[in-house]
Amino acid sequence: MTDEPAPRLGNYVLLLELASGGMATVYVARQAGAAGFERLVVIKRVHRHLIKMREFHDMFLDEARVASLIRHPNVVSVDDVVEADDELFLVLPYVESVSLSTLIEAARLQGERIPPKLVVRIIADALAGLAAAHDAVDMRGEKLDVVHRDVSPHNILVGTDGRSRIIDFGIAKAAKRITTTTRDVMKGKLAYMSPEQARQQPLDARADLFAVGAVLHEALAGEQLFKGEDQADVLLAVLIGDIPAPSALAPDVPPELDEVVSKALAREPEDRYQTGGDFLEHLEKALPPAQGRDVAQLVERLCGRDLETRRAAVRELLDQPRMSGIPRLTPLPGEAGSGSGSGSG
Repeated sequence: MTDEPAPRLGNYVLLLELASGGMATVYVARQAGAAGFERLVVIKRVHRHLIKMREFHDMFLDEARVASLIRHPNVVSVDDVVEADDELFLVLPYVESVSLSTLIEAARLQGERIPPKLVVRIIADALAGLAAAHDAVDMRGEKLDVVHRDVSPHNILVGTDGRSRIIDFGIAKAAKRITTTTRDVMKGKLAYMSPEQARQQPLDARADLFAVGAVLHEALAGEQLFKGEDQADVLLAVLIGDIPAPSALAPDVPPELDEVVSKALAREPEDRYQTGGDFLEHLEKALPPAQGRDVAQLVERLCGRDLETRRAAVRELLDQPRMSGIPRLTPLPGEAGSGSGSGSG
């Protein structure tokens, strides 16, 4: 096969495919600018057949523009929304990281769980990002009323810098318009839905906080909370299933954390934490979080080899000016089949 120029989208050279899902394909890309400017970014490229669906197209653009207004250290922001030449894609900063789902699975494969203090650090970061998003305003000071709708371990990135970040704000609402979602993907989404979202009722920020509660329970216990053989089983678990205390599955979890998880997972929104800030305050009181450097060390210990493979692949592609096609990176544990688990690298 003869070499071909690396595929380009405007000023972006696509280097490596990270993942592909029902809505988009995610790439690592090099942004090239004047005077030798360059940086790594992530491109989320919407599948072309979806661009032709007017309802999806308009909703995606609207939600992406809203997401671009959220600026916080614990949120992977949308830097640009580009529509040109029958292409529609988001540009996000490249963050060297793994998803929380990958970290949980990597720990499981080593016969361990993430220590509670480190879980608290990761979830505290995610809550700080969510709280900022829920309170976000537009350039005129009008409240945006952002609801993520798809908080899950796949959408929390744990960085090599020890900081955790929320990704994919505003995309879930547009994604609902896609009818090609697979059964397994839907089942995974249901596992983190609040009861009111599962019933397709109006949502507010408290739906996201329920999802964080489910993620917190999973990270502490080392296994998914709401599960079943099919979508109906998972839905019933969310709506009426028993919710064991995390300490019943992981004895090193203190009772104070059990209480926080229980309140976060209250099935009535009025009985939950009402804001991300309130949830965060009680979480950190229950168990003081570890330092970010401790999280960074855990990421390196459990996922360092896979991250180095990713670094080497990117370096090699940066050094070669031409290539044939776009190589696809093998998903890390816990990321297979997810279009968002590596959403920002």
